[in-house]
Amino acid sequence: MADLELVAVLRKGVDAWNEWRQTHLTRPGCRPDFSGVDLSGIDLRGADLRRAIFAGVNFHQANLCGADLTGADLREVNLSKAKLKGANLSHANLEQATLDAADCQRVNFNQSILIRSTLRNARLSQSNLTRADLRHVDLRGLDLRAANLSEINARSVNLALADLSKVTCRAANLQKADLRGADLSQAVFTSTNLRGAKLDHAYLSYANLRGSDLSNASITHADLEETDLTRANLLKANFEGTNIKNVIR
Repeated sequence: MADLELVAVLRKGVDAWNEWRQTHLTRPGCRPDFSGVDLSGIDLRGADLRRAIFAGVNFHQANLCGADLTGADLREVNLSKAKLKGANLSHANLEQATLDAADCQRVNFNQSILIRSTLRNARLSQSNLTRADLRHVDLRGLDLRAANLSEINARSVNLALADLSKVTCRAANLQKADLRGADLSQAVFTSTNLRGAKLDHAYLSYANLRGSDLSNASITHADLEETDLTRANLLKANFEGTNIKNVIR
């Protein structure tokens, strides 16, 4: 249950909150509770919100740019159209959160939980999703340019038509992922599990897939010009109609 005294301090603004937190929330393990509160449109740029509990909070159109939400409980939170650029959400729990049309550019999602969250039309370019849990997440058509997806758990994730150009994705689990029509140009997908993935009509020019497992993958009518497939497992992969000009093996 939300602590109404803390909510009142938070509504006074970032400076008041950060100062109050430093002087009052000194006990180890203390977690400020704002669960269920309507904080739509609030300006919390640069706020220290580490380990805070925001379960079910309405952050619609809130400004959280540069805020520190490390380890925060953000389950079922509404962050639609929120500004999160440069925020730190490492180790945060965003299960079933709504981030539709949110600006998540350069956000740190390292080891965060995003199971069943929705990110329709969200911007995730240059974000850090290392070791994030993205199971049952729909990322169709999203801008993930230059993001870090290394070691993500994203089995069966939907990334169809997504912009994954220049992405770094090492040792990730993308088994049975839907990457149809996605742009993976100049991306690094090394030592990644892509067994049974759908890469039909994908653009993989100059991508690096060294040591990745593409067994049983469907890669029809794709563009693999200058793609590096050194030591990749291509057992039973389907390359029908695909451009394999100058593929590196």
